[in-house]
Amino acid sequence: MLPKTIEKQVELVMNSSDGELSPEYHQLDKKAAKLNGIAHVAAVVLIVLMSTKPF
Repeated sequence: MLPKTIEKQVELVMNSSDGELSPEYHQLDKKAAKLNGIAHVAAVVLIVLMSTKPF
């Protein structure tokens, strides 16, 4: 999911001519930030579970 949004963001940045980022870019950025946050939290939880070895 993230690579698709990143590709769209790169395309939007490359096509911007006035130095301003479009609202569509900011929407994609918010979407990617949410997914990125979820992935980081999941990674930390997995590391904690692996280090405590509860099973």
